[in-house]
Amino acid sequence: MNKIILALVMSVFSFASIASDKPALPVKQEVIDKQEVIDKQEFNFHLKVNDWKFSQRQTDGSTFFQVGHKFLDKGNIAVRYVNAENGDDERRIAYNYSIYKGHGFSVSTKWEYRDFSDSQDYWRGRTEFKYSNKVTKNTEFWIKLSPRLSFKGSDAIEFSSRDQLGFYYNIVDNIKFGPFIDRSTKTDWDNHTETVIGTNFIMEL
Repeated sequence: MNKIILALVMSVFSFASIASDKPALPVKQEVIDKQEVIDKQEFNFHLKVNDWKFSQRQTDGSTFFQVGHKFLDKGNIAVRYVNAENGDDERRIAYNYSIYKGHGFSVSTKWEYRDFSDSQDYWRGRTEFKYSNKVTKNTEFWIKLSPRLSFKGSDAIEFSSRDQLGFYYNIVDNIKFGPFIDRSTKTDWDNHTETVIGTNFIMEL
């Protein structure tokens, strides 16, 4: 187990960038409206050690590495590096803040700056609404809505969303695992662009 944890921690290399000179690109509405729904698979591994969180995500076409640290009780700052097969790698810095949590419901917000190697850099903000409920002693059902706004210039603000449904099974007290399904949209909630079938594996030390 210690070897697995050490390998994960050593693999998390993240680089953050705050400034960019790249010009804003207009959103091509006609292209977004015509794109077909893409099906993907995704695997997420999360390791929590006190106030630190290390994450790795493997999905079709890219690999994510992220490290985050809890900040002022209700928030955390994270940096992420994304290695993309198409060559457009990404460095990202993000701030998450918890607005409300209680009775199974939670509301949080996230602001992040996305710095790409080949395409346009931009800011993105999201609000996350989540509900979770224990079905059995070891099984937890959850649903999450995550509307987002990407700011790609004064005349190019793009709406998107990742909405998920899944459950967790507690293997032991500090390890849980479970599948989820993700429905992604662009421009509005009716424009379904991507379906993701994935799994989450979470370990706390």
